[in-house]
Amino acid sequence: AMSVNCDVVNLSFGVATNGSKSVTLWKDVIDKAISRGIPVVVSAGNDSKDTSCSYPACYKPCWTISSISKTKVLSNFSNFGGIDFTAPGELITSNYDKDISGTSFSAPYIASLVATLKGCNDYSNCSVNELYNLIKGMCEDLGESGYDSSYGYGLPNITTFNNNGDICNGNHTWVKDEGECTKSTCNVKGRDYYVCSKCGAAKYTELSLTQHSWVETSRDCDAKKIYYTCSVCGSTMSET
Repeated sequence: AMSVNCDVVNLSFGVATNGSKSVTLWKDVIDKAISRGIPVVVSAGNDSKDTSCSYPACYKPCWTISSISKTKVLSNFSNFGGIDFTAPGELITSNYDKDISGTSFSAPYIASLVATLKGCNDYSNCSVNELYNLIKGMCEDLGESGYDSSYGYGLPNITTFNNNGDICNGNHTWVKDEGECTKSTCNVKGRDYYVCSKCGAAKYTELSLTQHSWVETSRDCDAKKIYYTCSVCGSTMSET
């Protein structure tokens, strides 16, 4: 991963420590990644125990992520203790199973957020600690007030982060999303969709209706009327 200059490493697995912190598998690799400015995000584990029972969740340089339910309550299987952040980990849709759960699915939420931030020009060169503090500042506090060992600093909320102006401060760089744009017809307004290349915010503009495409369908010579039908929407009209 480091050889291709990756922005973040996600480790959704764990090895039992058997009550000892002597397990140091991958320690050198993790330390090297962090020294190069690459956050290492790890799953807390699914044993309903303190993270001291699982490595690398217990290795402090890593960002350890617990799991919460859709109601933002700590999952009953999630490990706890020394948690940095939390994220959804129950009934997650995946290619493996549509209803799968575990902290292995919580960690990628945070890893993908790191990747998003590092993809922004403003944060591409941030250190691991700077990224950590950015994410900490966008968290919705869960559990006990302030930091706690089950939810960490809470659930990051990218919407709150954007609204606070920490990335774009309203100065978005809009790029048209051609794949999502729709054309107007004479009875349905189209839309042009845009995405901010820095923060991922989205917007659209509504387009004007086009003119009807009238086709003569019949004539009433007695009434001196000509009848037309729109070839697009089926509307009708007449003129004398």
